[in-house]
Amino acid sequence: MKSLQDLEKRFLVTTGCFFLISIALLLLPLCGGGETGIEKGIGTLVGILFWVGIMSGCVSYFLMYRKYKEALEKRLPQSRIPSCLRVWGNPVAIGIDILFLIGLIGAVYCNVTIGVNRILDFLSLFITITCFYLHFLATGKVFQYLAQVKIKKGVRENERKADM
Repeated sequence: MKSLQDLEKRFLVTTGCFFLISIALLLLPLCGGGETGIEKGIGTLVGILFWVGIMSGCVSYFLMYRKYKEALEKRLPQSRIPSCLRVWGNPVAIGIDILFLIGLIGAVYCNVTIGVNRILDFLSLFITITCFYLHFLATGKVFQYLAQVKIKKGVRENERKADM
C-alpha cells in the first residue's frame, strides 16, 4: 500500500513538471516585444519554466518507471504497439484526446483567422499542449498500472461489503 501511494505521488509530481510547460505558454503574452526589463525578465522566466518542465518531467518519469519496472511488467500485458501511440486507450485518455482535438481545432482556427482574440489563441494553445503531454501520461504503463490496481482494490472492497 505504501508503495502504491509513493507511485501515485511520483506520478502527480511528474504531471506537475509537465504542467510547467503549459504555464510557460500562458505567460508568453506578457513577454511582449522584450523591450522593457520586465518583458525580458518574463521572457527569461518562460524559457526557464519550459525547459525545467521538460527536463524534470522526463527525468521524473524515467526514474519512476525504472523503480517500478518489475511490477509494471508483471501486471500489465505485453503489446506490440507502444502504449503512448494508442489513441482512445482508456476512459481518461478518451477525455484528454477529445480536449486535445478541441484545442487543436481552436489553435488552427486562431492561426488561420487574422482578427481572432489573442486570449482565445493562447487558451487553445494551452489546452493543446497540456492535453498532448497528458495523453502520453494517461496512456503510459504507469497510469495503466495505477488504474488497474485501483479497480481491483475497489472490487475487493465491494466484495467485502457484500459479504457482510
